[in-house]
Amino acid sequence: VGDKVVVIDCDLQDPPNLIPSLLESAEVSDIVYAVREQQVRGRLARLVVALYYSLFSLLSGLRAPHRVGTYCVLDRKVVNSYLQLSETDRHHVAILSWLGFSTSEVPYIRQARASGRSSYRVSKRLRVAFDGIMFQSTRLLTIVVLSGFAVALVGIIGTALIVYQSTIGNPPPGWASTISITLLGVGALICVQGIIGLYIGCLLYTSDAADE
Repeated sequence: VGDKVVVIDCDLQDPPNLIPSLLESAEVSDIVYAVREQQVRGRLARLVVALYYSLFSLLSGLRAPHRVGTYCVLDRKVVNSYLQLSETDRHHVAILSWLGFSTSEVPYIRQARASGRSSYRVSKRLRVAFDGIMFQSTRLLTIVVLSGFAVALVGIIGTALIVYQSTIGNPPPGWASTISITLLGVGALICVQGIIGLYIGCLLYTSDAADE
């Protein structure tokens, strides 16, 4: 119900008096993010958030806006598309970025919590962060496969050096061959498991496309 939907937390750290400005921007954009200009977090927390969003962009392939939370205004067509997704563990910003609608931003200063403590514990934050990185992306699996290839390549090079040293009559100690063979086997195992994961991911995307 309604052409526009306002998403806001109930702790009043996000000021409701910003809603008219968000709705005004929503006349020309499908998604309007409320961007935090000044945050109440400490330096360490801000650094962790910045590192997370950099990692998020690298592994998910999505360009999510920084310094945003759930506070935003969504057009009805965005909400309808959002509700069509079958994911149960949803990363709000990742989904909005992935949907690909036009966006704009309205800056604001977030207030400190007036009373009480947040129930959004570290474990929940980590879970949401992981869901965002894994959402609709196989980049992490691709990195795993490439890492497996790199480990296997080191094992192959080590094995070749051992064979060469043995050929010229200067065989290396036994531990060298053990390490090389181990690296080769571990690298091959990582590659196989990563490729299986990529294949399952492709099947999932194909299934999602068929459902849409």
